[in-house]
Amino acid sequence: MSDTFLVTGGAGFIGTNFVRLLHSMEPETRIVVLDDLTYCGNYGSIADVVDGSTVVFVKGDIADRALVERIFADYRPQYVINFAAESHVDRSLTDSHPFVRTNVEGTVNLLDCAKAQRAAQLAAGEEPSLVRFLHVSTDEVYGDLPCDVPEGRPIDADAVSLLGRDSFQEIDITGVTMHSVPGWVGDDHCITAEIEGVK
Repeated sequence: MSDTFLVTGGAGFIGTNFVRLLHSMEPETRIVVLDDLTYCGNYGSIADVVDGSTVVFVKGDIADRALVERIFADYRPQYVINFAAESHVDRSLTDSHPFVRTNVEGTVNLLDCAKAQRAAQLAAGEEPSLVRFLHVSTDEVYGDLPCDVPEGRPIDADAVSLLGRDSFQEIDITGVTMHSVPGWVGDDHCITAEIEGVK
């Protein structure tokens, strides 16, 4: 088996398209999809590619420390692509707790587990398995994209989080902002650029 990708939120809109495209471009790559299947996750959108071997599905919350640690231990991913997020700002006005749990606590949990695994591997004299952590968000988080800046551009780690810069500097963290386009369904041109930029 070649590389392993942990794709969180892989049953959501952008995550589904990423999983399907990565699987078609690199069929030998193992993809572990972690998704809690909340209001915007749809297992049916990836069910036909989940085979339990090259594409594995795990239902769960990125803020669940024991689950994420087990996934890191069992699959030893080289790449973590974090699409998991609560979105649709209007929903946060009635209940902000799910947003804090997933978008803040969940992301910090993923980073903590990645950092802990790296430390344990180094202490055991092993080469760390994780090569890159890619945090993906939307314009709802980072604001509108100026017209003269290309979509899907990498942003400075500071914008992803100060915690990422200060506490996790030994992990290669990249942030990417994705922008919604009305009527866009699976246009792989933007996602292809991201797949090529991950490694």
